Amino acid sequence: MREDTRGEPTRRVSAVSPGRKLARPSEALNRLPGIRTNESCCGHGTGPFRVFFLARDLGALKHVALALRAGFTGVLGWHVVVASGADNNAPYFYVEGPPGDYAGAANVTESVAWKANATEQLQSGRLAYDGPAASHWKVGGGERI
Repeated sequence: MREDTRGEPTRRVSAVSPGRKLARPSEALNRLPGIRTNESCCGHGTGPFRVFFLARDLGALKHVALALRAGFTGVLGWHVVVASGADNNAPYFYVEGPPGDYAGAANVTESVAWKANATEQLQSGRLAYDGPAASHWKVGGGERI
């Protein structure tokens, strides 16, 4: 067990509630380009969900911010926090969600995984975008979706 910058204990755990399917937002975030998680805590029903991560550059944060939008995830209260230690260390980032929001964690995990999959397909050329409307997405050989 380690202590965070405020002296609170942190442990590596997954977002899980008894009798519910395991949600792993940290694994989904690792699939986003330029993002690597390094610690997470589900809050154990009393504290907020937190997934600490490193960003390759500030441009990588757009993928996280887009994946966490309430209109995309269907849940409110999940956001990216930027903080720094008291000793002027480099800033660090974490995703934070409401205490006990296991359903929200599952939705966020699903949304981030979908965003990561779409980003991977765009980068590999399997998905092409040629306009602002949803009808302008093309898959593989050019069929519109």
